[in-house]
Amino acid sequence: MKKTEKHALTVRIALLMMLDILFMQVASFASLWIRHEFDFQAVEETFIHTVWRYMPLNILVTLAVFSMFHLYTSLWKYASITELSCIVAAVAISSLLHVLGMAVMGLKMFKSYLLLYFLLFLFMVVGLRFSYRFFRFVRNKCNCGMTEKRENVMIIGAGDAGAAIIKENRLSKAATRKVCCLIDKDPKKWGRYILGCPVVGGADKIMESVEKYKIQKIVIAIPSATSQQIKELVGICKETKCELKILPGIYQLIDGEVSISQLREVEIEDLLGREPVKVDLEEILGYIQGKTVLVTGGGGSIGSEICRQLAGH
Repeated sequence: MKKTEKHALTVRIALLMMLDILFMQVASFASLWIRHEFDFQAVEETFIHTVWRYMPLNILVTLAVFSMFHLYTSLWKYASITELSCIVAAVAISSLLHVLGMAVMGLKMFKSYLLLYFLLFLFMVVGLRFSYRFFRFVRNKCNCGMTEKRENVMIIGAGDAGAAIIKENRLSKAATRKVCCLIDKDPKKWGRYILGCPVVGGADKIMESVEKYKIQKIVIAIPSATSQQIKELVGICKETKCELKILPGIYQLIDGEVSISQLREVEIEDLLGREPVKVDLEEILGYIQGKTVLVTGGGGSIGSEICRQLAGH
């Protein structure tokens, strides 16, 4: 890691820690305020004394718990259910230790404090972490609307791969693509939405949807598709004159490793369903040189190609 990157990471971690410390104090005093019907003057001095006295220990314990759950080193632009569950667990554990610590120290506090503190602290911590994704989404949405080179995209395959491509496109700084619709063979998905994008129907809706949404690029995102299925889809898509891309094999879905950068042109291997056979033409043609050769099926695509190779030699 470069020195500038390390410094930026340190600053980011320090900022998150300072905000979390602020949230602890806000959650603590807001709990007292809510419990006493939003009248802070009605709060017993004993409770205020308890919060202040336990605050230093609460800060140390909470920061330690949060560090154990990687809340200061996670990449929040990719935050998902996994990170959300870590936040809930970390806040729940730190809140429970908070109340247990006060009880062990003999500090007086009302019974509903744990619930109020937990809910308020959780709301602020989740809001802080996930706001990064929200503002990034809004920024990319605005950038996408202002750019003149924006491409309207159709995704064939309303599964995990298709959803991952939509998600990454929204998180990308250079958001020059807009996913307008999805195609899927499963009738249960028709008329439904994935991350705000409609699933318009099966393969029979491709031509219609290209016209309706002014599609410029089509992405085949079905890693488990057979060569015959891909061949049929490619045949339909070629009639649209749209640029055609495909997501490689199913191994790309392991651990969610799906990326826009992995999209590529459709290749012959996708239609063969196997690795192409590599032959040494020079050796083979040398073997039949000077001989009269009969090619059966010479009028077909394979036979005619053999004839061309022989004639060229």
